[in-house]
Amino acid sequence: MLSALRKALGLVDGTEELTCEHRGDWLGIPLRFTSGRPVACWPALNADEEAQLTATLTKLRGAYQALGCPAPSSTPLETT
Repeated sequence: MLSALRKALGLVDGTEELTCEHRGDWLGIPLRFTSGRPVACWPALNADEEAQLTATLTKLRGAYQALGCPAPSSTPLETT
């Protein structure tokens, strides 16, 4: 936790994998911090995985709309 905080505050540069528990699994994504700026380090996806991700995003946005909540930001994350 302190390691991630130091990176988020821009005190040090490096990569942290931020995760959370969801239905018994741990889901996360590596973030590379440079001067406190996070950049998602997405893994390379094949065509099938890309299609699944797109379908999931569409479903997630629909669920947010049904709840009357603002949808997650559609700001693209830089990939490596």
